[in-house]
Amino acid sequence: MKRNTVFTEGTLITQDFDKLQFILNAFSKLDLILLEQLFYKNNLGNSPLHIAVSVNNTRMVNLILQYLSLISNSGIGVIKDIFKDLIDYKDFASYLMKAPFQTL
Repeated sequence: MKRNTVFTEGTLITQDFDKLQFILNAFSKLDLILLEQLFYKNNLGNSPLHIAVSVNNTRMVNLILQYLSLISNSGIGVIKDIFKDLIDYKDFASYLMKAPFQTL
């Protein structure tokens, strides 16, 4: 999997919702292929979704999921891999416990 520095390094995913929303909106208007950067992982193996979950940022999680849903079916295999990794991710259970929705 490709590594990336725009979404998985620094504080963009953890602290700057408006900037991330602006970037993802611009990418979706230019070319949906640009959104595939949401699949990239950093050197620790974490995708932007993993990072947002690890800091319990529900706004970022929802935003990332919203834009992941725009990616064509060709990315379904990668989305499945991300969710498989996410379920095994150590911070996911604590995120679900703190999330403002109820899981069954």
